[in-house]
Amino acid sequence: MLENSPTSKTIGEIDILDPKRILEKALSKWYIFISSILFSLLLSYYITKETTPIYESESLLLISEDKNTLNLDIFSTERGSSGNTSLQNEIVTLQTHSLAVKTVKKLDLNVTYLRESLWRLKPIYNTYPIRVEVNWDKPQLINTLFKLTPEGNNAFTLTPTEGEGSQLYTKSKNVGADSYADLPGGTLTEIKGKFGEVITTPFFEFTIIDFQASNFDEIYFRIQDDEKVAKSFNALVQVSPANKETTALKIRIEHPDKKIGELYINTLMDSFLESDLNERSLTSQQTLDFIQNQIATVSDSLNVYENELQSYRKINRITSLSEKGSNILSESVKLEDELGKQTLRLEYYQNLKKYLSNPEGQELLVPSVIGIEDPLFNTMVSDLLKLQNEKSGLRGVLAGDSFAYVRELNSKIENLKINLNESIANAIVNISTHISRLKGMLGVVEKDFNLLPEVERNLISIERRFKLNESIYTFLLQKKAETEIQKASTITKHRILDTAMLNNTPVSPKLSRNLAIGASLGIVVPLLILIIWSLFYHKVMDPKEVENLLKIPVLGFVPREKERTPILDQNSKSTLTESFRTIRSNLSIRFDFKDKGTILVTSTRPGEGKTFVSIKIASIYAALGKKTLLVGMDLRKPAIHKELDTLHNKSGVTTYLLQSENNWKNLLQATGQENLDLLNAGPFVERSAELINTKRFEKLMEELKESYDFVVIDTSPIGLVSETMDLTRYSDINLFILRQNYSFINQVQIANDLKEKMGLDNLYAIVNDMHKFGIDGYYYGYGYGYGYYSNYNTYTEEKKKGLMEKLFG
Repeated sequence: MLENSPTSKTIGEIDILDPKRILEKALSKWYIFISSILFSLLLSYYITKETTPIYESESLLLISEDKNTLNLDIFSTERGSSGNTSLQNEIVTLQTHSLAVKTVKKLDLNVTYLRESLWRLKPIYNTYPIRVEVNWDKPQLINTLFKLTPEGNNAFTLTPTEGEGSQLYTKSKNVGADSYADLPGGTLTEIKGKFGEVITTPFFEFTIIDFQASNFDEIYFRIQDDEKVAKSFNALVQVSPANKETTALKIRIEHPDKKIGELYINTLMDSFLESDLNERSLTSQQTLDFIQNQIATVSDSLNVYENELQSYRKINRITSLSEKGSNILSESVKLEDELGKQTLRLEYYQNLKKYLSNPEGQELLVPSVIGIEDPLFNTMVSDLLKLQNEKSGLRGVLAGDSFAYVRELNSKIENLKINLNESIANAIVNISTHISRLKGMLGVVEKDFNLLPEVERNLISIERRFKLNESIYTFLLQKKAETEIQKASTITKHRILDTAMLNNTPVSPKLSRNLAIGASLGIVVPLLILIIWSLFYHKVMDPKEVENLLKIPVLGFVPREKERTPILDQNSKSTLTESFRTIRSNLSIRFDFKDKGTILVTSTRPGEGKTFVSIKIASIYAALGKKTLLVGMDLRKPAIHKELDTLHNKSGVTTYLLQSENNWKNLLQATGQENLDLLNAGPFVERSAELINTKRFEKLMEELKESYDFVVIDTSPIGLVSETMDLTRYSDINLFILRQNYSFINQVQIANDLKEKMGLDNLYAIVNDMHKFGIDGYYYGYGYGYGYYSNYNTYTEEKKKGLMEKLFG
């Protein structure tokens, strides 16, 4: 038995994905593509009109490099890398969440307004029918949808619906200081109110202003916290260098609301400049705080010593010191003052050394506060403070060392620490030596001091402490004044070149682009479906394709008729009957086949129409006046009597072969058409293959050929049973039936194998049930109505086509 698997991957020599084949298929289904394109264009137009327009606002910010900053990156070999890194750092700073929150806190952007559309609640922009003025001094209900319905007479009904994430939110002016509380369940109720009047509940307090005199049906709004609003705006902001030659930054935002987009960008730049200014003045402020605390402490000590000095002079009635005492006091105050300053510097260097090892929990002052005037050292400390402040500002926003600018910051900080540690080590050695020398000099003065009278010694001690604190106090006041002047002169070096400018033409949606995409999808989607369908739907479709694949001649194509006509209507002028006349003519032209012959009709699958073709061919020859016999040799599932309703299958070939009737002529049935008789298959028998290979059957065939001009044999499918091949030795012509949109392409290979491997030279093909297909083909007719399955005693109606098969089949 020949193999016939519909799922076989061998499809003859056909390339399923041949572009020409797919193009012809697509052109044959042009109406699907036209419909798809029109639908896609309409859908694109609708989506464009329903989509909220997005507008672009753009500003320009100049970033000035700090020329006083030391470039201590000894590993950098590229010129300008420091400037590029600084620019990248500012880009990141402008996109940090903390700056976005700071910006949002300056604006009133916490209320979102919505309106019902066809599919969903659609946000409202640019023109608002109402405004909700929130009292941020009270906790507010956030992440809850409020439905507002006007009731007339300036009244409305407000319906809050508790949703996922509903909370009580207390807003703070400071970043990171907001607070949240869970909302008790079952507390939200419908509220009646009036426009312009304050609505106060334990969970919110706001006033609703009516801009359109209640000329709307319903409107919705939702209050959100600063963090959520900042996150949404931050995602819309784009920061990039204006060009390669400058340090200017282009700041863009795409937002549905024209005014809000501009407002946010301008406020964002203001917040950025404010943060930069605060960062630059942070060191000065920390220094002022330190000096102020020291002044307060020294001032208290100075008052104590001054009172003690006056009291001692009064009690001991001494107003002045001796010349020697004055000299000792002057020298000791001078040395102790210098010793104090050097000790303070030593402590500063030691603390700085600890700070470089572990900066957490410690504050670092600029060196000039304690009188260190080394320009290089002071610049290094100042740079370190700036870099660490910058890194601290980015904490929690960036993912650590995975970012290039963070690695650059860390590299600069480490390089500064290396240089600072070297300077600190040298300074500690020098100061320690100087302190030892000062202590030695104080020791000499102390010897002279001990030689003075006790009263004078005590006076000198008190006055020395007084003068020492007075000196420190004067020094602190001087540093305070210097620091205040420095703070007051601190300005940001960045500046706004252009405030946000709105482009009134929406950047999206673009109607022309969407229509182009729609048209493309209208072509691509059905084309992809067609290609995928072609990969899995391997059935006979294109007659040209069948002819190219077959290695046997095609005698003709049997079309489908719109209405079924009598099967034995030999006078019909229908295209169906004419197609069989053409097949008869082809048989006559190709072969010496005009007066007598035996024709065997088979196929590979049930339902391909071999019985129908057998009846029609027999009818066509009978119509010519040729004595014709139609023999039913499908012994397992005879079907001829079902097509010819007036006949039966009670007796036939099996009756004769089992010797129940010795005269086959007694088994003949009249078909109702002149010159056409039927010898049906007869009752089903198990050993039908054995009966065919007997002398009795051979004798039967010889007698039938002698008695009739033409014998047409309807057989079982050659792919399902073995006896069909045995019958071919009695035939002059073997017709192989394929059915369009039913037979699989790989069945073509079975026909080729019958010729090439089985030696069946007199094999010819007929394609049945052809209907319109191809860009230049047209075939009409009626289809064949039943299927033929492996259970040979059961008929099953063929399934109706599915949608995909109707469209692409």
